Amino acid sequence: MDHDTVGSRQGEPAFVQTHDGLRLAAWHHSAQGPTLRARLVLVHGYAEHGGRYAWLVASLGAAGYECAVFDLRGHGRSGGPRGHVGRFAEYLDDLDRVVQWAAAQARAGGPRPVRRFVVGHSLGGLIALEHVRLRPGAFDGLAASSPFLAPTFTTPSPARNPRTSTRR
Repeated sequence: MDHDTVGSRQGEPAFVQTHDGLRLAAWHHSAQGPTLRARLVLVHGYAEHGGRYAWLVASLGAAGYECAVFDLRGHGRSGGPRGHVGRFAEYLDDLDRVVQWAAAQARAGGPRPVRRFVVGHSLGGLIALEHVRLRPGAFDGLAASSPFLAPTFTTPSPARNPRTSTRR
């Protein structure tokens, strides 16, 4: 499936402002049908974008789930150097801002108190896990698919790598 085509089905994004002035591309997708089961925020993985999950958002929407999807800083249609973050905490702050934005979108649809979940894949899974650990109560639950907890390969220590060592 062509991911650019899938991503374009989302329509034009809204933009959520970050603490350092970047704009995060975000989309809100209403649930289909009369029963809203839950509200979800989806967090994609490294070198991905929210459009890759259009198929999942469509399936979840049809099953009664409202979804907010966004592109992480440096990914997709969001601002920032490609694939770069200065501090991991910026991802957590960005997620806070997207959650606030998504809550405002949900309120616009009428007051319907339901459970809120964060769903993350790969890097998004790590972000979701750390967010829930540091901010208990922000979500009612989480789902993490293959969270990036540690590399599966050995990384060389900078002190042992003569190309990157600062020791003389």
